[in-house]
Amino acid sequence: MAITSNDLKKVDDWNMKVKVDNKILVKEVCDITFSDNIIIYRNGETKEATHWEVIFDKVFAPDVRKWIKGQG
Repeated sequence: MAITSNDLKKVDDWNMKVKVDNKILVKEVCDITFSDNIIIYRNGETKEATHWEVIFDKVFAPDVRKWIKGQG
């Protein structure tokens, strides 16, 4: 599943988040945004990660949008 601009959301006045469904892409987003603020969502039965959200300073939002366009 590809990341789209719909996966990029405003958290508050200072932060944004992006939903990521691949652990390798999480690392890329973290490298772009200099963030280590990650929320992991897991399957309740298997405890396997289903997706991640990376929260980052909104100043990096244009870089993330450009990166998302490159993924498509």
